[in-house]
Amino acid sequence: MSNKIETKGASLFFEDNKYLHIVFKPKVSIDLELAKEISEATYKLTADKPHGNIVDTRQGMFVSSDARKHFASQNSEGVVGIAIFINSKIQSGLANLYFKFTKRKIENKLFTNETEAKAWIDSKLK
Repeated sequence: MSNKIETKGASLFFEDNKYLHIVFKPKVSIDLELAKEISEATYKLTADKPHGNIVDTRQGMFVSSDARKHFASQNSEGVVGIAIFINSKIQSGLANLYFKFTKRKIENKLFTNETEAKAWIDSKLK
């Protein structure tokens, strides 16, 4: 089984059977169709093994309201947490609005450092 999948909206790879990297492609707006495609790819890669998602949003793409609702409604038994990479105060503000107004089933946390994101995921896998 491959540990990497390319979709129209993101590149995904499963590292060490515990970190699922989801890297949104530059200049691609994520709509509901692309969000569903990304979700399907995550299940193919992880098979619900306990893991954390590391979502790289640093390319500054747009995620539609329907796509955000879709991602928030995901209830994967294997996902212990979602680390979201940001690189600007604008992204931080938008993410905090998302956290405030969107009910999520899986804990999300913002990061600017991959080592810290992995340490957070590791603490949740214990």
